[in-house]
Amino acid sequence: MRKVIVATMLAAVSVASHARDYHLPPGITTGNDYQDYSVTDRQRYLAGVLDGIYLAPQLAQQQHLARVEKLSRCESVMRLTGVQLVAIVDHYMADHPEQWGGSMNTIAYKALADACRKNAAPIN
Repeated sequence: MRKVIVATMLAAVSVASHARDYHLPPGITTGNDYQDYSVTDRQRYLAGVLDGIYLAPQLAQQQHLARVEKLSRCESVMRLTGVQLVAIVDHYMADHPEQWGGSMNTIAYKALADACRKNAAPIN
């Protein structure tokens, strides 16, 4: 649970940092770490990433609220569940093993952006 809380905060800060063109160090969880998680831990981690994304505009003084609103709309269109979220991210990772050494929060965001675009609800 501690990892989920830390990951949530890092994801929030990471997304907020892009809003201001600051560059923070990568998140603490890599794609390789994620591969070792159980399905339940993956759901918890990814829920933390989503929570972080939803919190980020507040940390970034709401500069990128529109993107968060688009993500929320996409989540609604897909009727996103924890199981579905894991499947989306796992599928993306299977297609992009070259990214496994990167920050998991970024990988998860890219997977969500890709799924939203494919479901006619782009977030970028």
